[in-house]
Amino acid sequence: MSLPEALERAAVALPHSADAIRPANGDPVQLLATLDASACGEVLAWLLGEAPEEGEELLAAWCESDEGAQRVQQVDPKALPKAGRKLLRRAIHRLRTSGVELAEQPPAEKVVAKLSAVEDEIDGAYLTSVDPRGSVLLFIVEANPGRGARLFQILLDERRGVVEFDVYSTGRSRTRSFLRKLTETSATGATGAVEVDGEVARAFFQRIAAAHPKDRPYPRAFSEWRRKLEEGAGGAQPGVAVREMLGAASSPDGLSRVAERVANGEVGPWPAESNRLTEVSATLNSAMDEVVKLEGDARDEARSSALAEAVDALFDDAHAADTAARFEVSAYVSALAGREEEARDHLAAAAAFGEGLLSDNPVATALAELVFASTLKRAETPEADAASDTSEET
Repeated sequence: MSLPEALERAAVALPHSADAIRPANGDPVQLLATLDASACGEVLAWLLGEAPEEGEELLAAWCESDEGAQRVQQVDPKALPKAGRKLLRRAIHRLRTSGVELAEQPPAEKVVAKLSAVEDEIDGAYLTSVDPRGSVLLFIVEANPGRGARLFQILLDERRGVVEFDVYSTGRSRTRSFLRKLTETSATGATGAVEVDGEVARAFFQRIAAAHPKDRPYPRAFSEWRRKLEEGAGGAQPGVAVREMLGAASSPDGLSRVAERVANGEVGPWPAESNRLTEVSATLNSAMDEVVKLEGDARDEARSSALAEAVDALFDDAHAADTAARFEVSAYVSALAGREEEARDHLAAAAAFGEGLLSDNPVATALAELVFASTLKRAETPEADAASDTSEET
């Protein structure tokens, strides 16, 4: 079906706008001129719901002008079916990455597609940021055959696998209220969970489930629902999906910015498994016994050297790979939350965990400093001076 044919169908479905749709003869630019602001959003929403391919064509054409970009932003993504919502999100992302300044607040009057099926849709997937331990919460929502909604709440971890798995059945209104709170931005600007592509979410779940440690039992109810949740999994993991969204890599300062976020407690520390952590901590603690006996630059150099050895020992292949994957998930969440520079920085950090000595990686060093903060503090003045004085008196 061509765009003119799809617009004729829209004219039939939206008779109150038909007299403005038909004179445009299927031309997107002319259509933008003949429709008022409200009708533009309504027609675009209808196409995205009923004729996604033609809706995508209209999206692309309208995004080439400032007026068209404004009309695109009028459509409420939550009122669209999954395919249309995905197309709209991509178009707005392209606008943002091309330098178009988007409205910070949604328009006063959102345009809702006039489709009864859309109003009743509940399906979706939502992902939180990586928590300090290295885990994320994945929420998958689907319609319940009993007219309610089914909500899956799953705690996933690169190292620990499927840590928690809960299933809730509730009313759709209550579920929508929960999702609004889940995704809202706090007064401090912090973003909650973000809505993610369902195929990516299920592929991520599938990968973590497959890598679940053999010595850890799966949570209760997991086996019952595993196959259903893996249905519809796409081929792209979060890292692949975010690279497709962003394209360009981070600036040279990206790693430094991530290291600063780590130092400020915004990212990490994502500790390694306990046995390795204990082993490296013991070695570093012994090294600090010698460091505190030194003074001035000699002490600083010895401390840096001891930390560098600890970093290389801490980030073996497994922990480095886990950390890189966590930064990729972080990049995906940041990109969907609109923080694109942060997303690119996280991608740069992910790449850095597969390159060269980790002791030369400022992000790895910052993560290790968080993990071993109490041990490293022994080498700081005045604590180190006091320890040195005690040693000399003895």
